[in-house]
Amino acid sequence: MIYLLRVSYKNNPSYWKIGYASDIQKRFSQYEAHNPLVESVAVKEGDLFSEKIHHKYFHLFPQFIDEFYKDEWYITDHMFIREAFLGVPLEGMCDLIWERRNESLGYNDYDLWCKLREGRDCSVTNETDKKMLRIAEKSICPDIDNIPEDLKPLKDTLFSISESTRFDDKLKIYCEFRELNKADESLTSGILYHYGKSRLEFLYSYFGIDKCRAHRFRSNELSALFNNDLQVDSLRKALYSTFSLKKWYSLKDIKTAWVKYIILSELQRPPRRRIF
Repeated sequence: MIYLLRVSYKNNPSYWKIGYASDIQKRFSQYEAHNPLVESVAVKEGDLFSEKIHHKYFHLFPQFIDEFYKDEWYITDHMFIREAFLGVPLEGMCDLIWERRNESLGYNDYDLWCKLREGRDCSVTNETDKKMLRIAEKSICPDIDNIPEDLKPLKDTLFSISESTRFDDKLKIYCEFRELNKADESLTSGILYHYGKSRLEFLYSYFGIDKCRAHRFRSNELSALFNNDLQVDSLRKALYSTFSLKKWYSLKDIKTAWVKYIILSELQRPPRRRIF
């Protein structure tokens, strides 16, 4: 079953939660035990696939692009979310996600793309379709055993990463593979399908192979270096000093801080010289 919950308090924006549970009453009791303000808004038939479709659908709307928390909580006073939850059929949500798949689907959504593709046409000019078809062509899938022999380097690398117990060893294997095969689109697509949103890819993309190697792939040193970088750049330094990772900020708070930063930047900027 798919459920829609709401939490509201005084004049603050409402928090809406979309989720899946096999036992709705038990799940709602769990929420209620932790938050007495939670309110059950609607329940309907659905499975984990339906839940994922709902999240992909709502993430496409402008009012929810920056107004959600951990992909499942939506922050808004619009009743649109309730109306769409109850009024838009699952097939209609799938149609919109497919129509705007360049925005909604990434490498990690290959399985979802395959399901949505059934009964729909692919386009050789669509960027998402091109990526997914390359994955399908090479049979790159989460099951390492199904990767064909012509992609043996990818298979060996995924196995080595999964077998390594230390994160630093995983990072070394990952970075060296990415650097060695960055010209090979099939191998790059395959490794990104598995680790495109992971910390491994972030460290490789941010620092590059040379800096990672210079620090002997030690993740604690690289993380400390990244934190130092945050405080060097003027904009990053302002964000770092204004916001705390341990607190929650509304979009209004963030916008207010941004406006203050822009105004202060303009006031501190030296006057421009007019060139005749």
